[in-house]
Amino acid sequence: MREYLDRPAHPGPPWKIVGIQLDLARHMETVEYINQYADFAAAHGFNTLVLYLEGRVRTESFPFRSQAESYSLREMERVVGHARELGMEVVPVVPALGHCEQFVRCRQLRHLAEERGGRGRWKWSSSRSTFCPSLEETYQFLERYYTELAEVFAGPWWHVGLDESWNLGLCPLCRRRWRSAGLGSIFTEHLRRLHKIVAKLGRRTWIWNDMLELFPDELQRVPRDVVLCHWEYADDPISPEGIQAHLANHRRWDWLRMYEQQGLDAVICPGGPFPLQNQNVELFTDYARRHRVLGGVLTQWEGSPRRQVENPVLVAMTGRLWKRTVFDPARAWRDALEAVLPEAPAPLRQAAGEVLRLASARVGFTRRVLSEMAQPFFDGRPTRQERLEGAALQAALAWYRRERRMHPGAGCDAAIRGRLEWAARLTLFRWGLREFIPLVYDPARPSADQGTVARRAKALRKEFSWLARELRRNNRVEAGWCTPGDREDFDAWRALAGDLQALWDRARRVPSRRDWLLILRLFVPDVCGWPTLKVSVRFGNTRKGVLETSHVGVPRGRIGGHYDLFIPFASKRAPDGVVLEGYGYGRQGVCFVEAKNASARLVPAALEAVHGPVTQAAAVL
Repeated sequence: MREYLDRPAHPGPPWKIVGIQLDLARHMETVEYINQYADFAAAHGFNTLVLYLEGRVRTESFPFRSQAESYSLREMERVVGHARELGMEVVPVVPALGHCEQFVRCRQLRHLAEERGGRGRWKWSSSRSTFCPSLEETYQFLERYYTELAEVFAGPWWHVGLDESWNLGLCPLCRRRWRSAGLGSIFTEHLRRLHKIVAKLGRRTWIWNDMLELFPDELQRVPRDVVLCHWEYADDPISPEGIQAHLANHRRWDWLRMYEQQGLDAVICPGGPFPLQNQNVELFTDYARRHRVLGGVLTQWEGSPRRQVENPVLVAMTGRLWKRTVFDPARAWRDALEAVLPEAPAPLRQAAGEVLRLASARVGFTRRVLSEMAQPFFDGRPTRQERLEGAALQAALAWYRRERRMHPGAGCDAAIRGRLEWAARLTLFRWGLREFIPLVYDPARPSADQGTVARRAKALRKEFSWLARELRRNNRVEAGWCTPGDREDFDAWRALAGDLQALWDRARRVPSRRDWLLILRLFVPDVCGWPTLKVSVRFGNTRKGVLETSHVGVPRGRIGGHYDLFIPFASKRAPDGVVLEGYGYGRQGVCFVEAKNASARLVPAALEAVHGPVTQAAAVL
């Protein structure tokens, strides 16, 4: 076993960098709102504003995006100038490898895409999303664009992204380099080229750290002044002893200590779009305070903080946690609630805090959440843990309502007023759907259950109507803030209403022999892989696609990597076979397949054909 020296003691926060990030690439905000968000962050101790931009800024060398979907340099000048008045540095994040779809999907830059010869490795990156690091023109474009942006973003830091670049090595030029020098070498050479461009502008380079976890030997070749932005949005994988790798079989290493040994500075970046953000902040901070780091950046992804009811409290809590030497998350949370709800009595603040922990940790108003609700398949009823969380949320919501009735005149911050109950009820609505959908699509459901189905459908429809009505009311209040990102969110909500109408129609009738349910027993052998699975049913020589989806590692609540998918489809005749196609990052395991309707249950008679790389074929079915 490898021997480690005792970790040297480092003082905890306060840190040099106390940063907060806005994701403007996925949800465009107005300049006025960005400045107001900076005001709020600065008031709670933040000194750095990180703007995740991708290709959101138009310049002379990159004029290819419309005014409606991009900012001008003059607009960014207003943001930078306002932040300067607050004493905040602004860090632009302009990715230069993966997450570059806003660049390489423009007709004028398509020839610079790594995927110019075919689709990518992951479903969500199947079209152009990556700059090719083997084309000299890539660096010529990036240097021109960075130079133009640097006239506005004059601070000392410059973030070039480089995260989640899973399509690296796809083009013929990169494949040849991969065979001769290795994929890690391509990545590091690209970083070194970018580092020279950024250094020429007088800035210090930041990158996300996850790709270097795949190539740890390349750390020795990373320029010593590069700052590694260390992120991990799960909760359990973070401990004082180390933190797991991203999508790399969950190797748990003390990454910050490795960076210290290599003489590299790091910034921790908790938050993310996943559940339990406040716990992620607490655990990540506890881990980082045992090391030498420059500071932290609270990341925000997708959607708008205006639609994330927990965001003000999360920001206020993180600012306090990072500005104090004593690590006390409970105190930081209480102080944050008091700061955001200053006029509310203590019991009302406590009740609101419990609803926030349980509701907003599960729901932010984003397209991702809506798409999860509208998926044409389902993975079963809520787990025992989810049922307990639902019961706790119902109790917390009842407590909050009672306190509001007891203190009708109590003030409530505008960022939370009207949204707390909406977030809680949306969470409970989702769990209600998880209970309801399996019942509706069960082809063996007795006709005697139709009354129960009708009553539950009526209750869910009533709740959805309330959610939609409150959303419209809040939208009217914020009409002046409507941005392209807002419009996309509201379009997604309207699409969800159409998807749910199909569910209500299906609930009105008793299952017939045309109604089939395909049940897949699956597992993810790589634990942290992200395979995409395409499912079709076969009738003679004809295929009918019924599903194409991907799961990130082990779905929450599942044990040992196993999970089920239930896929409804309609057919007058029984299917002759099932076709499963897997691709992407990591392997897809298949344990069993069955199909059933009101009068029949079909199981495989044989494995007809296998194509492509297969491991442990004896375990299939």
